[in-house]
Amino acid sequence: MALPRIDLPLCASAIVDSVPAATLVRQPTPADEEAFVAAVRGSRDLHEPWIEPPDTAVRYAQYLGRRSKPEYAGWLAPGGTTSASR
Repeated sequence: MALPRIDLPLCASAIVDSVPAATLVRQPTPADEEAFVAAVRGSRDLHEPWIEPPDTAVRYAQYLGRRSKPEYAGWLAPGGTTSASR
């Protein structure tokens, strides 16, 4: 069953289109906060100095707020081996 296409900013669309079809990609929600922040804190060495993902509850809430604007996009690919990525 094909999923419906949604309009995304060009850069986000290119990223989503490059993900294998078997990968679930979904929008983050407030319920993801604890696991997301824990994963960010556990992977700082990977991200710094290139990006600064939200690493507190307040910054995560701000991130969700920005995502509501059409010029921003953010996605989660849940799954994997850690509880933070489920």
